[in-house]
Amino acid sequence: MKKIFSYTAKTLAIAFALMAMSCANNSNQAGTTATATNNDIAYVNMDSLVDKYDLYNDLSTQLMTKQNQLEQELQTKQKSLERKAMDLENQYKKNLITPTRAQEVQQNLQLEQQRMLQWRDEKMMELSDDQAKITRMVYDSIQSYVKEYNATKQYRFIISNNMGGVLLYGDKSADITNEILTALNNRYNKAGNTTNLDSLSTK
Repeated sequence: MKKIFSYTAKTLAIAFALMAMSCANNSNQAGTTATATNNDIAYVNMDSLVDKYDLYNDLSTQLMTKQNQLEQELQTKQKSLERKAMDLENQYKKNLITPTRAQEVQQNLQLEQQRMLQWRDEKMMELSDDQAKITRMVYDSIQSYVKEYNATKQYRFIISNNMGGVLLYGDKSADITNEILTALNNRYNKAGNTTNLDSLSTK
């Protein structure tokens, strides 16, 4: 059966491909001329970072679970409505119900169908909103840590190397993805992994 709720948690990584990270070093004194060094620029593979970030994976799993639960609930509503429609048709064919009563029941079923479709649309919007909140929270977490990280490293720029990005070549020595990832996961796991989808929904 084709899924009514088409949102999948893993597609959140695509949103990060559109987000560029830059972190400028403010330590240059006024009147001095910037001189290029090997430590001027570092880069992060954002797709790989997000995909392996425990915070992202935990929230994505919760979102997928919620989506599956809503799928099942929607299917239950649909099957219930289908059974009622079939019962009405059988009763009408067997002359167990008057035309007037059949029309009333049919109108009630139409109203029930409208309510079901409205519920489906509301839940789709809710899933979309959850996706946006997860994307923003994970991105903010990464960006916040990169600024903290750069306070000691003092790169002039830290850029993202994403699919479809503008970085055509990068020296492996400038790739700090694993270093950032390890620190992010250590910080998240040390905090006790308390972030959940419900708490995001209330913000």
